[in-house]
Amino acid sequence: MLRSIDATSASLVAVVEDAIEEAILDQKLPEGGALTEADLAAALGVSRSPVRDALKRLAYKGLVQSRGRRGFSVATFSRDQIADFFSIREALEGLAARLAAERIRDDELAGLRRHLDHAEREQASKRDLGYPAAEGDFHWMIARAARSPQLDATMEPIQARLRLLRRRSGATRERARQALTEHRAILSAIERRNADEAEILMRAHIRMARGNLLSPGELSHSQREPSA
Repeated sequence: MLRSIDATSASLVAVVEDAIEEAILDQKLPEGGALTEADLAAALGVSRSPVRDALKRLAYKGLVQSRGRRGFSVATFSRDQIADFFSIREALEGLAARLAAERIRDDELAGLRRHLDHAEREQASKRDLGYPAAEGDFHWMIARAARSPQLDATMEPIQARLRLLRRRSGATRERARQALTEHRAILSAIERRNADEAEILMRAHIRMARGNLLSPGELSHSQREPSA
């Protein structure tokens, strides 16, 4: 079930978008499931207009897919689509790490250190796998430190799809620990302002994540099948 929202919100479309995105990430709206404006509007207690606009925004992020006159459905990804997505992600995030090494501020470095320390404590306590909420994501923090509005805009839908793929794949504790070690190495290169090393390490990190996600045990049934 979707949570009802306050229809008096000053930014109703954004609130509706967040509610639908949350339901998709929590898999309350199943992969490939049809999304109709009328049903979503009734569940959220709003009119169809903000739902329509929210679905368009989510389509831009890659979390829903247009079915033409039949409306929208929750996104599905084939193996080839995931591989292509990670190739693009490797290039963009490698560039982000390079630019961050050249442009990052001291307070942003401190924020990245705190972020990784928190993830390490979470792993040690076994409360979760150490993957943080979207707002504190290590990769997004590096992208922001790159100070490139164009890169920011390009990476926004990539980060949204990545969150969805993570939720669906179910990361292992071993991979989370490995990722944290890789994050520490990337941060070390950025701290030393070594742009070449930061880019190389980030690219290697993304390739490792790609290999783990595309391993046979990680993909859902729909992801194993070729897209129509």
